[in-house]
Amino acid sequence: MGAAVPNFTWVRQETSAKLRVTFSHHDGPRGTLASASPSFTNPTIIFDEEESWTVGAVAGSVDLETVATHEIGHILGLAHATITTGVAMTLA
Repeated sequence: MGAAVPNFTWVRQETSAKLRVTFSHHDGPRGTLASASPSFTNPTIIFDEEESWTVGAVAGSVDLETVATHEIGHILGLAHATITTGVAMTLA
């Protein structure tokens, strides 16, 4: 993983988690940044561990907060937006 990650409280026992967040291999840098699996019992966001993640705008990196907000929208049932300036636009 790239730069610093925000101060999350990681839950080791997934049964007590409300939203499961993991980092795993998707398809490498600049492909699919993350994916969301909406579920009433096991909502999950998987970030591509091969991206250069940062918090804030840093050249050559991906802002974790922006992608997380986008994926949380999918967890809530929102689709991609047709406007190109919103967080719900297609990121990849």
